[in-house]
Amino acid sequence: MKTSHRLRVDRPEPAMQHPRLWGNGGNRRHCLLLVWISLLLPWRLECEVVASPRAQRSTSGGAALRVGEEPEQVIADLRRYIRDDMSRRGVPGLAIALVREGAIIWSEGFGVANSLSGRPVTEESVFEVASISKVVTAYTALRLVQQGRLSLDQPVRRSLSKAWLPASDRGDRITVRHLASHSSGLTDNLLLLDKGVVFEPGSEFLYSGNGFLYLQEAIEQVTGESLEEASKRLVFDPLGMSSSSFVNRDSVWRKMANGHLTYQLPTLIFLVPFLAGLVFCMAAAKIG
Repeated sequence: MKTSHRLRVDRPEPAMQHPRLWGNGGNRRHCLLLVWISLLLPWRLECEVVASPRAQRSTSGGAALRVGEEPEQVIADLRRYIRDDMSRRGVPGLAIALVREGAIIWSEGFGVANSLSGRPVTEESVFEVASISKVVTAYTALRLVQQGRLSLDQPVRRSLSKAWLPASDRGDRITVRHLASHSSGLTDNLLLLDKGVVFEPGSEFLYSGNGFLYLQEAIEQVTGESLEEASKRLVFDPLGMSSSSFVNRDSVWRKMANGHLTYQLPTLIFLVPFLAGLVFCMAAAKIG
């Protein structure tokens, strides 16, 4: 059962600071640290904070970053821990990158990208990130805010040549800030594409896929490009993210890791009707 989480906001929200990509002066450099550790888990996700036995301890008792140690020892500990933990948890495959002072000092794949073919995970493997892509959509919108093509706090409707939401008192006040922070009042009912606004924008939190569809619409109308094209130009290309995409391009598809199904019952639920339909079609073809 999917649960929507709503949190009422009882005081004005602080101003959202959008990322600044470009520095001033002749030396224009930007740094965005993205560390993706993508796990292919068999129908469950478990999260815990773990530390190598060799990890230093902070004064609060937690595991400290091992920035003072030689990378070779840290990497050796990570390799050992990852292999042991994958075996213990039944994780088919993962990829990891270790970043120090803005540079990737180690990246490696472990396990398999496809459990049937045995194709291994490599440092070039591409994993689906599902709703983590909403971060990229929001970042693309903020680049347009930075350029003055979208407003963070003016109603989105004013930037559109064609309305996406039905006219309403609440819907007409939705801003990019509301959409990016899941406080627009739009729901997550994607199946029916519910465009109803269930609370005053900015007053509560409600995770909203429809809100990001609205944000996508704003990006596409303002730029005249698809979300993929706009994100590639404004985010992926400037950051050198050549293997990232909203669509399954051939260059990305060849590197994709596949999901893993480990339970027999779900397999049978999908497989039996398919086989029955296939037999029926073959029989009908012979009779015909």
